[in-house]
Amino acid sequence: MSCLYSVVWNEIESHFFSEKSLETEQAILSKMYDEESGLLYSLDARHSEDELIEVNTVSSLMPPILDTISGKRVERLVNEHLLDPDRFWTEYPVPVATDRTPRPSVCTSVSRPCHPS
Repeated sequence: MSCLYSVVWNEIESHFFSEKSLETEQAILSKMYDEESGLLYSLDARHSEDELIEVNTVSSLMPPILDTISGKRVERLVNEHLLDPDRFWTEYPVPVATDRTPRPSVCTSVSRPCHPS
């Protein structure tokens, strides 16, 4: 949004959205990035506790789109996870979840299986 407002010469709105973007990225990296695994995980905020849901999915590979993530973290993510043929580096395409990701046999919100057995 910041870039769009910058294009239409609205510097006040551009600055506002630039600041919001930075705040959001800082929150993502501080709350959702797991230093031990080198991955970004979703948060379980159902009970206002913001616990990490440590399931390795394609969403875990999203940190490189953040402007403020360090190159070291991006390199680790690519080398340890994306390029690993046992995880995401398949012939085509990048899978939604790795072969190592535990898959529930039944979704909690429906009464039929969500994943093939």
